[in-house]
Amino acid sequence: MGLIEQTKAWKAGKGYIELRSGKAVTNRFQRVIEKAGLPHMRFHDLRHLNASVMVALGVPDLYAMERGGWKTKSTLNRVYQHTLSAERQAVDKKIDQYFESLLV
Repeated sequence: MGLIEQTKAWKAGKGYIELRSGKAVTNRFQRVIEKAGLPHMRFHDLRHLNASVMVALGVPDLYAMERGGWKTKSTLNRVYQHTLSAERQAVDKKIDQYFESLLV
């Protein structure tokens, strides 16, 4: 089966292949970001955000790995796991309250 036939077969199933170049996708993404009035970000930043949201929501690592395409937990945790600012503020507040309670 040739590449074109394989691509059509895959698109008909569960997978999806983007036929545009990476540059075209990047340019389109930047136009959408600007039009929406959002701050500049790279398309890849969405992957970081996705990982952060899954962690904040307590999504199991194995599901997050499958959804994000990471092969190992260490890659997910070391490279892509970022703390959301609201989550970080809540944790910081909890820690501060603990130490303040020791002073009373």
